[in-house]
Amino acid sequence: MVMDTRLKPVLWLLLGLLLQPWHSALAHDPGISTVRVMPDAAGLSLLFSINASELERFVSLDSDRDAAVSLAEVEAAAAQLRELATSLVRLEPANGSRMPRAGPVALGAQQTIELGVRFDGAVVPVDTQLVFLRLDEFPPDHRLYVSLEQDGALLDARILSARTPQLTVPAQAISTLRLLQTYIAEGVQHIWNGFDHMLFLITLLLPAVLVRRGAGWMPAEGLKPATLELLKVVTAFTVAHSITLSLSVLNILSLPSRLVESLIALSVILAALNNLWPLGRGLRWPLALGFGLLHGFGFASVLSLLGLPAGGQLAALAGFNIGIELGQLALVALLFPPLYLARARVFFQPLVLRAGSVLVILVAGVWLWQRVLPGAA
Repeated sequence: MVMDTRLKPVLWLLLGLLLQPWHSALAHDPGISTVRVMPDAAGLSLLFSINASELERFVSLDSDRDAAVSLAEVEAAAAQLRELATSLVRLEPANGSRMPRAGPVALGAQQTIELGVRFDGAVVPVDTQLVFLRLDEFPPDHRLYVSLEQDGALLDARILSARTPQLTVPAQAISTLRLLQTYIAEGVQHIWNGFDHMLFLITLLLPAVLVRRGAGWMPAEGLKPATLELLKVVTAFTVAHSITLSLSVLNILSLPSRLVESLIALSVILAALNNLWPLGRGLRWPLALGFGLLHGFGFASVLSLLGLPAGGQLAALAGFNIGIELGQLALVALLFPPLYLARARVFFQPLVLRAGSVLVILVAGVWLWQRVLPGAA
C-alpha cells in the first residue's frame, strides 16, 4: 500500500489526537478547584472547594479505600486539612504591611471538600495581592477559579494556575466584558481538556467526508456535500449540548454526575461502532443531536463547579458556551481539511476510519469501566 508522502502528516495528526485521550484514560483529568474570596470590614474570608481525589496528594482522606470520602474521614483528617488550608494562600498588601492570620473557619465533606480560611485585623486595601501557593503540586494544568466578591457584587473572576498564581484586589467591580472573557477562556480550556467530548466529535468527523453506498463507504464527490454533512453534525451537537447546558446550570433539569459521565463514555463507543457498522444513511446528525444532550450535562458539571456569579449569570453562561463552540470549531478547522484531502486515498478507510474507530472504542471502554466502577480507576 503506497501512501502519498504529502498525506503522511494526516495520519500522524489523527494518531496524536486519538492517543492523547488514551493518556487521559490512564490518568485523571487535571481538573479545577474554586475559591471564593470575600473581603469585609474586618478582614478577608476565603472558601476553597477542592476535589477529594486531588486532596489525597496532600492528606490521606479515603482511609477505607471505597472511592468515597465520608464526613467521619474528613473529621479524622481535620487537623491536617486545617494545616493544608493555611498553606494555600498568602496576602501581600500594597503598602507592605502584613495582615494577621487565623486558621480555617469551616470544613465540608462530600466528593468536594470545602476549606475555609480567615484573615483578620484590617480592611483589605485596593491593590492587595493574593498569592495562591502550592498550585504546582496539583496535577499539571490544574486550574484554580477565583471569584472575588464584596457585598453581593462580583469584583473580579480569574482562572489561575501554577504559571499565574496571583490575583490583585481591584478598585472597582469586574466589567461584563471581562467576565465574558474569563468564561470564554474556561470554555475553550474545557473542550480541549475534556477528552471525552473531543473524542466524540472526532469520531463523528471521521466519516463526514464519506457517503454511504450500499454496504460500504465511498468518498464524498466534492467539497460541498462533505461540508454540508459536517455542518449538520456540528450544528446538531452544538444545539443539543447548549440546551442541556443551560437547563442544568439554571437548575431546571439535572442528572447524577456519575450517570452522565458513564453515558458520555458509552456515547463515544456507540458513535465509533456506528462508523464500523452504520445503522443507516443520514443518521450521523441525529446521533450527534441525541448524544449531544448528554454532553451538555457534562459541560454543565464544570460550569456548576465554577458557579454563575451574582449579577453576571447571563454573561458567564454565554461566555462558557461561546468558549466551548470556539474550541470545537478550532478542532473542526484543524481536522476537516486533511480528512477531506485524504478521503479517497487507499489507506483512509482501513487505517483512519476503521482502525481509528477501534482505538476510540478501546479508549472509551476504559473510561466507561472507570466511571461505572470508580474504585477501579
